[in-house]
Amino acid sequence: MTDSFSSSDAGSVPDPLPLAEVPDTLVPGEHEAFQAPTKSFSLGAQMFLALANIAFFITIYPTGGILIPAQVVALDSRNKVISLGLLSTFAALASVLGNPIAGALSDRTTWKLGRRRSWMLIGTCTGAIALLILANASSLPMLIVGAAIGQFFGSALLAGLSAVIPDRVPERQRGTASAIVSLAIPLSIILGAVLVSSVLKLTRNTIASAYYAIIVILVVIIGLYVATMHEQPLPRHVVPPFKPGAFLAAFWINPRTYPDFSYAWLTRFLVILGYSVGVGYLNYYLRDVIKYTQHYPGHTIEEAAATLQIISALFLIIATIIFGILSDRLQRRKIFVMLASGIIALGLLPLALVHTWIMVEIAAAIIGFGFGAYLGVDIALVTQVLPRPQDRGKDLGLINIASAIPGLLAPGFGALVISLFAFDTILGYNILFIVATAIVLLGAVLVQPIKGVR
Repeated sequence: MTDSFSSSDAGSVPDPLPLAEVPDTLVPGEHEAFQAPTKSFSLGAQMFLALANIAFFITIYPTGGILIPAQVVALDSRNKVISLGLLSTFAALASVLGNPIAGALSDRTTWKLGRRRSWMLIGTCTGAIALLILANASSLPMLIVGAAIGQFFGSALLAGLSAVIPDRVPERQRGTASAIVSLAIPLSIILGAVLVSSVLKLTRNTIASAYYAIIVILVVIIGLYVATMHEQPLPRHVVPPFKPGAFLAAFWINPRTYPDFSYAWLTRFLVILGYSVGVGYLNYYLRDVIKYTQHYPGHTIEEAAATLQIISALFLIIATIIFGILSDRLQRRKIFVMLASGIIALGLLPLALVHTWIMVEIAAAIIGFGFGAYLGVDIALVTQVLPRPQDRGKDLGLINIASAIPGLLAPGFGALVISLFAFDTILGYNILFIVATAIVLLGAVLVQPIKGVR
C-alpha cells in the first residue's frame, strides 16, 4: 500500500501507476496544490460539487433515517432502541476511523488520476458494495456490517469532496460556496425521502429496491463528476517519504499551537452532538410519545419521518442560502455560527415541553432552519483555520470526526437515558431533549474564543 503513495528517495522501486514528472529540485510546500487558491470558483462548478455531495449524502440520510430503522424494527422489534443504538455506534466508529485516514492518504496520493479524484472513485465503489449488503441484510449483524463498511469506506468519497473547497475556492467566496455545497444535505434529505417513499409504494415496501435506486444515483453522478473534474496529479517529490510513525503522529493537532482549529473542532462536536441526541430518536419519539399511528390511522411512522425530513430540509435550504451569502457579504463567520446554534437549541427544547404532532412539525422547521444556517457558515469558518495547506485532507478528516463522534455517542446516550427512565417513557424523552438543548448552547458559546476569523 505504501508504494501507491509518495514514498521515497532516488533508487526506490517505481510506483505501479504513472506519476507526474517534475524536477528533483522542487521544494515541498511550494507546489501550486499547496498554495491558497485565488482564482474564482464558478457558480457552475459550485453547483456540480453540490450535486456530487447530494449523491454522497443520499446514501446516508434516507438510509439512516428511514430504511435502516424500518429494517431494525422488522428484525428485532422488541429491542429496537438498543439494536439501533448498537448499529449506529458501530457505524459511527467506522466513520471516526475512516475520515482522517482517508483524508491523510488523499493528501499523499500521487496517482495520475489525482489525489482527490482517486479517493472519490474508491469511496464510490466500496459505498455501492456496502449498500448492496444493506439491501440484502437478513439479520442484525449483517445490517451492522453493511452500515460499518459504508461509513468507513464512504469516508474516502467524503475526503475527496470535502477538500475541494479549501483546494479550489478562495476565502472571499467560501461562505457562498459552502452554502451552495451545504444544500446537498437538505436536498438529499428531500430527494431521498421522495425517492424512498416512491420506490416503496411502487414495489409494495420492498426495501431492497430503494437501496438499488440509491446505488444507481451514486455511481452515475460521482462517475460524471470525476470524469469532468480537472485535477493536476501531485508529484511524489513534494511529499515526504512515508514513515508510519510520522504518519500517525500527524493526526495529533496541538491545541496550544493551533487554538483556533481546536475551538472550531470542539464547537462543531458539541453542536452536532446536541443535534444528534435530539433528532436521532425522533422516529421512536413518534412511536412512543406522540403515538402517531394511533392518532392518524392508515399512516405509518416511516411516512411521518419522511414528512419531518422534508419540512426540516425546506427550512434548512432557506437558511443555508441566506446565512452563506450574508457571511460572505459581511466577511464574518463567528456571529452567524453562534446565532445558528442558538436557533437549533430553540427548536429542540419544545419537544420536551409539548407532545403533539403539530409541535413536532414546528420544531422540525426551527431545527432545520438553525442547522441550515449553521452548515452554511461553519464549513467556511473551518476551512479558514486549517493548520497546514499540505494536510488539508487530513485536517478536514479530523474536523469530520467532530461530526462523526456524535453519531458514535448520541445513540448510546439516547438509549441509556430512555432505558433509565423505562418506568416513565415520556420523562426519558423530556430529559433527552433538555440535555440536547444544553449541549448545543455550550457549543455556541465556545465559538467566541476563535481569534483568526471574524
